[in-house]
Amino acid sequence: MMITRVLFIDSDANAVARIQDALERTGDYEAAVFSTGQAALEYAAQHPPMVAVIALNLRDITVPTLVVQLRRLQPDLPLIIRATGAGPNRSLRRSIRAALFAAATRSAP
Repeated sequence: MMITRVLFIDSDANAVARIQDALERTGDYEAAVFSTGQAALEYAAQHPPMVAVIALNLRDITVPTLVVQLRRLQPDLPLIIRATGAGPNRSLRRSIRAALFAAATRSAP
């Protein structure tokens, strides 16, 4: 089974911990979680994620700026922009799978 590396960025530390736990408990995901966009960018430069989930509540960087910088690192990186306050649930996992599928079909010959 392939593990999906997810970059998760949310300034709410509690949300980050809940999401990481929920994703990793499935055994299908390795979640790298960050509460700042800058820390996430530094990590992504060294450890390319397979998908990034970005919450709208970032304090250190605007979401559009973060998206542009992530796209410079990985032009085809699937991105999910997440409303704040949404808890860990199946819909997030479905969104991650859908983003990965869309990226795979985009790059298929």
